[in-house]
Amino acid sequence: MIKFVKVGKTIGDNAILDNISLEIEGQEFVSIIGPSGAGKSTLLHLIIGADRISSGLLYVDNYDLSNMSEKELALLRRKIGMVFQDYKLLAGKTVYENVAFALEVCGYDEKFTQARTNEVLKLVGMYGLRTSFPRELSGGEKQKVALARALAGNPPLLIADEPTGNLDPQATEELIELFQKINKMGTTVILATHNEKIVNTVKRRVIELRAGKVVRDKMVSGYKEE
Repeated sequence: MIKFVKVGKTIGDNAILDNISLEIEGQEFVSIIGPSGAGKSTLLHLIIGADRISSGLLYVDNYDLSNMSEKELALLRRKIGMVFQDYKLLAGKTVYENVAFALEVCGYDEKFTQARTNEVLKLVGMYGLRTSFPRELSGGEKQKVALARALAGNPPLLIADEPTGNLDPQATEELIELFQKINKMGTTVILATHNEKIVNTVKRRVIELRAGKVVRDKMVSGYKEE
């Protein structure tokens, strides 16, 4: 599904990513770890086309991201669900409206939008709060809504950048259980995190970055080298 071939990303004289080569297959669960400034977020931004590579080749779902127009990138992003640390919910819309809006802007009809929105809200356990506004929700509940919105279009790939950074331990545990459930349903999950407990709980593939380089890529691992 995703292939990096000697990918570099530079900003000015600074090498953010340096000669990255790796492949991520469909239905994998991958944890991207490393210290702040290692290049984790940049790696994710390249996958979703929010940033462009400086050298090498990058393929996502057979799309060549080194040579794509903004229109083509917009179509690719419909296949990718994205969850971030700061939720990015619309304050003036209810839980239901926040999720439905993601489908409406993609042109889905009202009947499908209603059915799919209710479906994903039930999946993440937020159907009972569908009429609530973001200001009425806890951090964990907001992130579940953000996850439901990311899943609304049934994307084959889910990317999460430090999604538990603002959550308490219980909310973190609930969210990770949802990520694992979604992965078992066939969705590829790529998670960038500093949270050692999450990686040790998931115990799947770990890619460790340091100073823009891959220093570890192990198919079954914890946060620390074993």
